[in-house]
Amino acid sequence: MYTHINRNSRFISLLLLTTTASLAQFNAELNLSELNGQNGFVINEEMSFSELGRSVGYIGDNNGDGLGDVMIGAPDATIPDDSGPVTTFPDVGKGYMLWGSTSGFSNPVDFSNNEYDYFYHGGEAGDNAGYVVGFAGDFNGDDFDDYFISSPTAGTTGKLYVLFGPGLVSQDLSTLVGSEGISINFESTDISNTISTAGDLNGDGFDDLIIGSPGASIGGQQAVGKTYVVYGQDFPDVQSPITINLADLDGINGVIFHGELANDRSGFAVDTAGDLNHDGIVDIIIGAQTASRPPNSIQGRAYVVYGSQQTFTSPFALSTLNGNNGFIINSNQHWGALGSSVSDAGDVNKDGIDDIIIGAVESTFSVSSTGKSFVIFGTQTPFPAVFEISSIDGNNGFTLAGTETAGAFGSSVTSAGDVNGDQIDDLLIASYLLDSSGQQDSGAAYVVFGTHQGFPHPLNVNSLDGSNGFKINGESANQRFGEVISTAGDLNGDGIDDMIFGDSNGTVNKSYVVYGNDVIFADGFSQ
Repeated sequence: MYTHINRNSRFISLLLLTTTASLAQFNAELNLSELNGQNGFVINEEMSFSELGRSVGYIGDNNGDGLGDVMIGAPDATIPDDSGPVTTFPDVGKGYMLWGSTSGFSNPVDFSNNEYDYFYHGGEAGDNAGYVVGFAGDFNGDDFDDYFISSPTAGTTGKLYVLFGPGLVSQDLSTLVGSEGISINFESTDISNTISTAGDLNGDGFDDLIIGSPGASIGGQQAVGKTYVVYGQDFPDVQSPITINLADLDGINGVIFHGELANDRSGFAVDTAGDLNHDGIVDIIIGAQTASRPPNSIQGRAYVVYGSQQTFTSPFALSTLNGNNGFIINSNQHWGALGSSVSDAGDVNKDGIDDIIIGAVESTFSVSSTGKSFVIFGTQTPFPAVFEISSIDGNNGFTLAGTETAGAFGSSVTSAGDVNGDQIDDLLIASYLLDSSGQQDSGAAYVVFGTHQGFPHPLNVNSLDGSNGFKINGESANQRFGEVISTAGDLNGDGIDDMIFGDSNGTVNKSYVVYGNDVIFADGFSQ
């Protein structure tokens, strides 16, 4: 059964709960230039064109030491060819592993240093391994956390490699055998950037994977979009390769979900939805940011599919969601692009039921195209077949509003884990084209603290003051900071979840870890 990384019980004494106001909050803003090894650190390497940080992700506790571990992708990295001292494989790609440590980290962490030489790499020049990396849950049911690395240009249509934990050595992904992991062949070359654990969608005790393909054509209609769920299983412990083809998912080994109409681009964003309807089985959420009802309106849509122990039909048409097997989330705002990003939100209102968050990157608030994000609270009360996003009222969810035209607020959304140590899940939302600190398109990310006392609706992120959340500013023009975001689990072993940020634009070739901090010992919006 899927569980959030931050569900471990943490004891906070009454003495700490009543500590002085001098420890009452974070600063309202954090500049990346302020990371000093105590509040977080920078990750870099000497190879200037590797695209280090193109992807980042929490990968569970990979080495079994009780701490969170992360992976950082560098899809344009080059490796030496052992056949000669000069020849190299360009753009083979790497996925660097960084294990959690209670001893802290140097600042910066330099992957050019052999201390950090654990990585996976593609097998051929141009494979671009590390384009997407992330957590695969316990995909093979051995009680170790697993993880994945995509290689979008490997083979004919691209591949996804699932590595079984614990993984403690560097490896050529093309040599992977069944005792170490599996490879998944993409059906086409239009697999999206969003690949994620799905949790245990079919309730068989194995975590599954979800993969979006927004450009997929169906029945001659272009860019309808497909989403694939590959079921985890007890794979044989063999010394030969194990390969799954996405095109062969048949309802037994996984499911293919078909979008509705041409140019909807269903699967643009995909993720687990946690257990949104609280029936004991994990659900999934799928974004279709260019869905248009009426045509050319680009309102966007999202779909929640409920997990079930009943066998799914494959392919499964998302148009058949009826309130019993899931529901459609609809928007009536033209050019809002609902479904630009989707994610499980953890239990952000602490009612014991998982919630979801959906980005609408072009949605208008006080000025045009500021972007919004919408949180929908999980509930045992049945959802309608079509849930109108305009029906969010503060009781069933709330809206988060961006502040700057074309700032792309909501471009990436995720659960941050519990970064302030109050035992309530927090949110992380990106605005990667925001002009932070006067720097054009430098980008920003916002942390919004969870609370059981209710949220403002709408919540303008300009109101975050350190007690209810805070802003993290990019450090240079055109950096587009925040487009790549993830929880990092508890990387430094202080009992509080941390965050990791990448560099999707390749301008700085860095990644950043920001530590969580228990300086606040109350719900984010308590008075």
